[in-house]
Amino acid sequence: MSENIDNLIDKFYAEVEESVSIAKKKLDEAIAIKETDVELLETIMQPIVETLTYEDMDSEEVYKKYIDYIGEISWPAKRAAQIRLETICGYKHHITIAALLVAEDHFGNKVPCDFFHFAKQSDNWINKTTGILSCISRNTEKPNYKEIVKKLAEKVNTVKNLDDDKMDRLCKITDDYPSDEMHDLSSVDAKDIEDALEVLDKALAETDLMKRKKILNESVIALNVRLSMLDFERTSAVIDGENEEFEILCKE
Repeated sequence: MSENIDNLIDKFYAEVEESVSIAKKKLDEAIAIKETDVELLETIMQPIVETLTYEDMDSEEVYKKYIDYIGEISWPAKRAAQIRLETICGYKHHITIAALLVAEDHFGNKVPCDFFHFAKQSDNWINKTTGILSCISRNTEKPNYKEIVKKLAEKVNTVKNLDDDKMDRLCKITDDYPSDEMHDLSSVDAKDIEDALEVLDKALAETDLMKRKKILNESVIALNVRLSMLDFERTSAVIDGENEEFEILCKE
């Protein structure tokens, strides 16, 4: 029985290695002929994306090569690929945790219900971070987006020094855990988040769903924030301190 399982595992990894090798070869061929079809290139890269967290494979190096190449064709496609890599490998999940710390300082023991929607349901680290911070900006009179992102940057280094217990409790809110390799918040990240806050605030202030979709779809940053937000219904309800999930966030 054990031998059969071992054989199945060996077969699985052999097939994975083969798919990665084929994808790498196809990427090299696409670069050689200067392929510009982004959709086709993304299809070629799918086996690489699916193996980014696998050890003993060069999937990440191949994907970084793809990112460099796609950047010559489309900046939005390059940015999306960068965020995908950072999310899958966990390189910037600590920035989402930093957003939780900013929210902790802002809200005390009462948080809008939509906070948890963004923290758990958004599809990548920058969506989660932006969504959490948007709950702050939309509950602030005349919010200064640059100042909110500045507070985020200040909290990023704090995350690296959190004790394991608090880190674990905060990660349960976002359902994501940072990798040991934590990449810094870049100036591009900061500007994207700042712009996204303005877009989200405007969109979520609209009561009409179609208008919200139009605002998100017409914005440059919509690339990063649109997916999980389009059908989101804004609520002004609050969760009190008796909520078990929120108590995880509250300071002891």
